[in-house]
Amino acid sequence: MVLVNTPGGDIVFCILTKNNKDQSWTRTNEAEVLTRKIAALIWNHYEPQHAFKSYPVID
Repeated sequence: MVLVNTPGGDIVFCILTKNNKDQSWTRTNEAEVLTRKIAALIWNHYEPQHAFKSYPVID
């Protein structure tokens, strides 16, 4: 589950997967990258007047 704090309010979304091939569990993990891309898409849809800034990923 992901919580995105936007100027207009909080957005929560969830991505469920199974049998992921990439199990590296690092910032370059395919699922982690996909989650950040989806968060940016959602942000840009609901907050087009505010630029999306991805915070540094903590390993």
